[in-house]
Amino acid sequence: MPLFNNSACPVCNRVFEDGDDIVYCPECGTPHHRECYNAVGHCVNRGLHSSGYSYYDDMKAKETPVSEIKEENDENDSASFFFGNSKAEQTDENPAQPLPFVIPSYSQFDSIYEKDDQKIDGESVADFAVTIRTNIPRFINLFKEFEYKGRKTSWNWGAFFFGSLYLFFRKMYRQGFAFMSAFVAIVYASSFAILKLAPKYVEAAKNFADLYAQNKITTEDIEAISKVSDLSTANTIIYIAFFAVLALRIILALFTDRFYKKTVSEFIKNVNKQLGDGASFVQPQIFTAQNNELTQLQMKRYYLARRGGTSLFLPLGASFVIYFLTMLAYQTLFF
Repeated sequence: MPLFNNSACPVCNRVFEDGDDIVYCPECGTPHHRECYNAVGHCVNRGLHSSGYSYYDDMKAKETPVSEIKEENDENDSASFFFGNSKAEQTDENPAQPLPFVIPSYSQFDSIYEKDDQKIDGESVADFAVTIRTNIPRFINLFKEFEYKGRKTSWNWGAFFFGSLYLFFRKMYRQGFAFMSAFVAIVYASSFAILKLAPKYVEAAKNFADLYAQNKITTEDIEAISKVSDLSTANTIIYIAFFAVLALRIILALFTDRFYKKTVSEFIKNVNKQLGDGASFVQPQIFTAQNNELTQLQMKRYYLARRGGTSLFLPLGASFVIYFLTMLAYQTLFF
């Protein structure tokens, strides 16, 4: 099949050039970069195959070259949706300011929430469900109890065991930074207190660490560190720090679900407010080919699902920061 002039790869939206490694769909003839085709795993026009779609016939029927379409949509990356004013509403006085985001998730939420006529913070239960994405029934039931039964607290084991890392996992950024800062403050305050109020214990601990590194620890060395005069002071500070962290974890376990309800609600309200102010979602060509025209509601749900849900990267990054700061406090105390 010939390479059409000014044709663009429907995945990356780049115009084909001489030397590009190009593959054609055996059913409809749509050209792709080989790398792009392998990344998607199938022809982007797969959804049109059953209707007898032909890329060659489609290109011949179009009056506007693909290159002009690409120039017209330079800002519309084919791997992204855009959230902004629709073209019909764009004027010099009211220019569109689209907010890009990555390919939406195709994960489905239980359709039963679409039929739920109750509201949570004035927003639909379905919007909450698709934003939460995982462990939906637990959170929806809790949010309704907060909303309609006046429940103030709940218990979240994830928050109790993992602390601020769980908050980052659920994309509660403000609360995550606040509780991580509180934990680090406890570590540094207790280290400073031991350094100032139990200097003999600190000195004995340093000697013990040196001997341990040289593998020269004896029974006398262990007894020596247990007999320093300010050992009880150091132990008291350690116990206070331990119970302070424990209290912090209990507070997190009790209020994390309320924090999460507020976070999800604020996000949904912000999206709906922008839509109410005239913004709209613009569907890129790749998804038009795959799924026909998506409604504004469908694209909103895709947006909520992608921006909501959970993140593994954030808690991993936060755990590295906590480890680094804790080790820094340890180094300051004993070295």
